[in-house]
Amino acid sequence: MDGSKAHGGQEPSPDVPTPPTTRRPLPGGRPGAPRVAALDALLREIDGIRSSLETDLTLAAGAVEAGAPGLAASLLSGDRSDLAAFQDRALGHLAALEAAVEAAAAPAPAPAPASAAATAAAAV
Repeated sequence: MDGSKAHGGQEPSPDVPTPPTTRRPLPGGRPGAPRVAALDALLREIDGIRSSLETDLTLAAGAVEAGAPGLAASLLSGDRSDLAAFQDRALGHLAALEAAVEAAAAPAPAPAPASAAATAAAAV
């Protein structure tokens, strides 16, 4: 296969812009790796909760069909508590990430002017 052809054997179109191959750093010149890692961990936790909810909802439906609505209510009550705890953690993580980005984008404070007494003492 010719290395100049795109997947599928077609020539790349010159009219389609090529996406950038490098990541832009966060404001302040810091790379985005810590932010990406934190968001990745958050998304993994969301996936775990989604999987758990799917399983619990299936079990709850089976419990209702088997005539055990109390078991279904217990499962769903636990899920509500887990979701509330996750919401608190996730909002805290997102607020910390947002604060870090804002702090990196904030301009550095200007140095304070030297006082007349400090200038006179330095001259001696």
